[in-house]
Amino acid sequence: MKNLDALCAKAALGIENLCSKKSENDRKSFLNKITNGISILQEDGIYAFYLFLKREKIKSDVWDYCRQMLLDQSLDKIISYPKSSEDEEAIIKMTENLDALLLAKDLMQRMLIYARYGIRSKERS
Repeated sequence: MKNLDALCAKAALGIENLCSKKSENDRKSFLNKITNGISILQEDGIYAFYLFLKREKIKSDVWDYCRQMLLDQSLDKIISYPKSSEDEEAIIKMTENLDALLLAKDLMQRMLIYARYGIRSKERS
């Protein structure tokens, strides 16, 4: 079994690297959106989080890392994120299995929290 925490950390590092390429104002805005996204994910779930990313125009920045993590081979039999579907359809399909949904939500929360801490630590360096 693969270490799922390492999977979250790897995805978080990708988000941190994306953020570090932005201007200072864009980094602050991005960090605020990540923080808001964590709250939305915790309170309202994965689909609401996805729609938030889409609205805030950071879907391609953040959701790509979520998708990559959910498609990891070690999660294939647990989460079964549909590879060939559009993201919205895949999320809805994934919600049919409560255990998979809760695991995916937990992994994405952990990834975003790691990304937020990583971005903040680079600000203070």
